[in-house]
Amino acid sequence: MPENLLIFWVIVILCFLQQIAGQAPERKLKTYKGCGGRLDELSGVIQTPNYPESKLEMNKTYPTNSNCTWYRDGGDDATLYTIKFWVMRLESARNPNTNQTICYDYMNITVDSFGTLQFCGFSAPKVTINGVGPSLKLQFISDDSNNYQGMMLMYAVRPDYRPCEREPCKNGGTCEMK
Repeated sequence: MPENLLIFWVIVILCFLQQIAGQAPERKLKTYKGCGGRLDELSGVIQTPNYPESKLEMNKTYPTNSNCTWYRDGGDDATLYTIKFWVMRLESARNPNTNQTICYDYMNITVDSFGTLQFCGFSAPKVTINGVGPSLKLQFISDDSNNYQGMMLMYAVRPDYRPCEREPCKNGGTCEMK
């Protein structure tokens, strides 16, 4: 992807995530660069430790034996979490017997409405991940071999997300948030 097009899409997604979180689009997102911590903003960017900041640093890799956890809690059952991976370069392999992916280094995303999802590999998921619940947990794990650039994702939090109250007759008068 040409660099200008990449920058364009980063800006579009940042504005989208800020809109979901109810922030003005011109507000700069906080970037979490360390190994875990509390997500204190309604939207932000999370990078694995040592994530490259420029083309000159593309050979930087995340540390071995990392166990980083970012979390947000204190919401209620109606808190919507939106997550979009932008870059993913995490160690994985393909099992030749089963053709399944083996994740050696990975990112776990946990939200009450869907449990835990695990991501690894060299291609960022194209889908936007949405989950509802009182808390969000993002955990990056790396083993003691073969480290790569890492990953970058964006998140947004929308407290008091109650789509059923706006459309009480939708779905035959019932509504289930997933």
